[in-house]
Amino acid sequence: MWDTIYEAEIISRLVEEAAPKEVHSDDDPTPEESTSSIETLIQGYQEGKITEEDLINMYKKGQLTQDDILQIQDAINGAEDENVSPEELFAQQIEQVNDNFIKFGLYDKINNLQEKLDDFLENHPVQDKLTTEVIQLNNFLKILNSLVFSLDTSVAYQLYGSIEIKLIELFKDIVGRKTTRNNDGEK
Repeated sequence: MWDTIYEAEIISRLVEEAAPKEVHSDDDPTPEESTSSIETLIQGYQEGKITEEDLINMYKKGQLTQDDILQIQDAINGAEDENVSPEELFAQQIEQVNDNFIKFGLYDKINNLQEKLDDFLENHPVQDKLTTEVIQLNNFLKILNSLVFSLDTSVAYQLYGSIEIKLIELFKDIVGRKTTRNNDGEK
């Protein structure tokens, strides 16, 4: 009975189509197809016909491998780099150098302020609300110091400025209390 089923023309054609094709370990099964499909995807992405979500869905479905995604990203990044003129590239490099220079200056300012706060805390043993706030702000400075090179420059400066303004207000309160006590003691 099975012999007659396999002898049927339709069944034998289906079995031949479903049979695994012989591939040597040194050969890529379909190098032309994979390369052309990647190029088509790159072109579609650049033209706006394919979105990142489409690529992600294709990857999730197993239609693309991680190597395919990396190849697409490299091609897209390479195309973006080609569109940048030498003048724009030079301007970007100067901007990065200036940004790093500013960050190093901010880093020094943070370190100097931390040293001053550490000296203040060593010489001001009284534990009151103001010194507790100074300790908190000193801790915030330590955190900012560790993040200064990973944050955007304007954000880092804004955080530093707000900490410095708060410290100025606190020290004005401390000085105001001392002068009030001295004036009350002299009367």
